[in-house]
Amino acid sequence: MMNEAKPVRSDSPADVTIGSEHQIQMGLVRALEAALKSGDRDGNSAEILDRLQVFTSGHFLGEQLLMRLHSYAGYEQHCREHEKLLGALEALQQGFEAKSREERLATLQVFEVGITRHIATSDSALEHHVASAATS
Repeated sequence: MMNEAKPVRSDSPADVTIGSEHQIQMGLVRALEAALKSGDRDGNSAEILDRLQVFTSGHFLGEQLLMRLHSYAGYEQHCREHEKLLGALEALQQGFEAKSREERLATLQVFEVGITRHIATSDSALEHHVASAATS
């Protein structure tokens, strides 16, 4: 079962943007899971996966720029996590049409678990850093 991470919220405009983007990202994960579980009757799963991959890449780039802007000490580790998560999406995309539904769902689950953990830990720490920098 897919779980949605609950990002830490503050009044910072950057935090609101990050949290909104996490909601979109997790919505795409849920939409892809639903499409795959339904047997992809509408043939939308490849398109949803493409949207998830493009959105996630853009979101990660935005986070990386935010970290640089705020001289975030955890930048390198955070970027390594982004690379690992993008690798999980790439693994899902490679041979997507040839994989069974179960293989697709299992690979999506790897991404979902990773992104949920990332949002709850690393992104939460980044949001706290940005919020405290905004009040300093």
